[in-house]
Amino acid sequence: MTFYQITAILPETAELKKENKRDEIRHPPRREAGSKKLDSIEFNEQFDGRKQYFLAAKEEEKITAGLITKEAAAPAKAEIEAFLQATGYGNASITEAKEVIFQVVESMLRNSDRNDYIDDADDVMESFGLGGLNSHYSSISYGEKLLPEKEKKDIYRSVREYLSEETIVPELDRIYAKPGTGVQGHPVHYLLQTDDRDTRKAIYREVLSALYANGRLHNRRYLFLDLNPNRRYDPASMNNIYTACVGGCVVTRLVLQGDDDDDDDVASASFEAIERLAECVQKYRNEVLTILCLPRECKRLKEVIYQNLGTVCLVEMSEDLADTKRAKKFLQTVAARNGVKPDKDLYKNLKTGSRYLAPELNRMYDEWFTGKLKTEFYPQYQEIGTAISNAKVKTKKGSAYQEL
Repeated sequence: MTFYQITAILPETAELKKENKRDEIRHPPRREAGSKKLDSIEFNEQFDGRKQYFLAAKEEEKITAGLITKEAAAPAKAEIEAFLQATGYGNASITEAKEVIFQVVESMLRNSDRNDYIDDADDVMESFGLGGLNSHYSSISYGEKLLPEKEKKDIYRSVREYLSEETIVPELDRIYAKPGTGVQGHPVHYLLQTDDRDTRKAIYREVLSALYANGRLHNRRYLFLDLNPNRRYDPASMNNIYTACVGGCVVTRLVLQGDDDDDDDVASASFEAIERLAECVQKYRNEVLTILCLPRECKRLKEVIYQNLGTVCLVEMSEDLADTKRAKKFLQTVAARNGVKPDKDLYKNLKTGSRYLAPELNRMYDEWFTGKLKTEFYPQYQEIGTAISNAKVKTKKGSAYQEL
């Protein structure tokens, strides 16, 4: 399912200026709106429920319209122009037709309903299986984002910056080996393991950007949510989420208390949420891509996922552990990217035989760079202590009660 916001501009004429009084901007005349409603209905009949155009608002010379479509292809300019022609705005010039998230198109439908361009916003959403996606009715909280369009070289560079080459680069190579064939289907889905939020987001966004660039995803919108295996979720809400994401992706982070599957929560978990999720993954396996995000260490949770996914194929992805040599090179790269010359103090916390994750190394860099800022670039601040050092000093002093 893909959503578009369309903007068009009418030529400014004396007649238009006369028409656009302030009260008419906020509340279009009912007779005119009712006529355009009928025009829209007639125009959309040709699509047999696959898509629907609708007028949302008219403010002075600006026309805002929307499109909900089940088709993979972006709307052709000629088709948008035909809709504007059918609704009496054939002289309008299209300035933008951009993909948007569900919350935007829902807001546009509400405006259209208020302006009497459609009969009922809820009925339109229900006709596309989107009625239960409204946050007021769904038992599952979720968010949405649009992927940025990225070049291949930028995707590979970002993955290397997060020390994720070992498992991510081979998958990127497979994605770029052959573009999408036009056949709807996902040969694999993904299981991503990391404890770092920034690393998790960076990895799945780069993989999704590569898939979109190669025609393996039909839209740039992805939906993300957190599920706790200990909780029960309405199966209808889960199904609504997948219905709305046909052609796109659902990113699900499985979260147990403390993100630790060795505690009592895992031993007592019914894993009903995973069962409901697995049902949707299998049902929509060729229409919706799924990325499952787990903590780095979670053997039991991982076992349950595999037990419930049947014949679904998962590509496992994770962040790399860098040895001392690779860690040093990583720190040098971070410094170069920020235009700072590294020195021996940057590597003082690296120990031979140890292995490091990207978040640890980034913290090392931040600590080193903060010190460098205070000693070389802004020496007037070198006597100011860090928050953690000040906290330690206050802890040692104790409370007034202890001192008494």
